[in-house]
Amino acid sequence: MNEQVLEWKRTTPNQTLKRGHITGILVRVVQSRVTHEHLEVRIGAAASDSIEIVYNSEFGQMPSFAPGAQVEACGDYITARASNGRYPPSPMGAILHWVHFNPGDRDGGRHEHGYVQVDGVLYGHSY
Repeated sequence: MNEQVLEWKRTTPNQTLKRGHITGILVRVVQSRVTHEHLEVRIGAAASDSIEIVYNSEFGQMPSFAPGAQVEACGDYITARASNGRYPPSPMGAILHWVHFNPGDRDGGRHEHGYVQVDGVLYGHSY
């Protein structure tokens, strides 16, 4: 669904929320913090055809990745060209987050599970 995600990125207003699935190539780690990893993933031919994946490290630590790693992810897509409260805009203009299982699902939570896979290894499903 890369083309659909790129279309949302180009045409939807800030803070548009959709369900997205992408496959692509890791360009770089944008930011690595104790609580979150921010990855830039190219999902199209142009340099600007990228999305920021925001991974919550509470669901398992990720190792260091080298550019060129194969990435597949499913989660909540958000157009993020401008700030939203305490959240700054994404350098890529769009994010994919909630790329982990829903721990509230055990208690009747309604949010869909997500995932991120890098070079065939699944992350976001341990807690």
